Amino acid sequence: MAILEVSQTSSPPVPNTSGRYLTAFAVWLPIGFIGASGVLVGAIQFLSSETRPFSALAFAVVYGLLAAYGWRRARTTLGTAGGTTDDVKTRAQSSRFYRAALGTHVTVPD
Repeated sequence: MAILEVSQTSSPPVPNTSGRYLTAFAVWLPIGFIGASGVLVGAIQFLSSETRPFSALAFAVVYGLLAAYGWRRARTTLGTAGGTTDDVKTRAQSSRFYRAALGTHVTVPD
């Protein structure tokens, strides 16, 4: 009869969530590309005389907002996947200058 040995550690293993972040990145990046393509189509329609200028401009603006939102979310998601606590602390310390300029007291714990 075999004896099964189980090693116990003081803390449970940290799950690897990078796959989840990369999947979210893979969703948001094409949404940003679709938005950029829509801006191009709206600009072409605006310059041509086939459609009314207001509808072409509205088309370009809406898809421009979609592109900006999609790319911002993709960049944020990718930054979250690769970020560490040291990166967050460095960013907080580098932003002390800007917060001090605004008159806000900032304390970053060590």
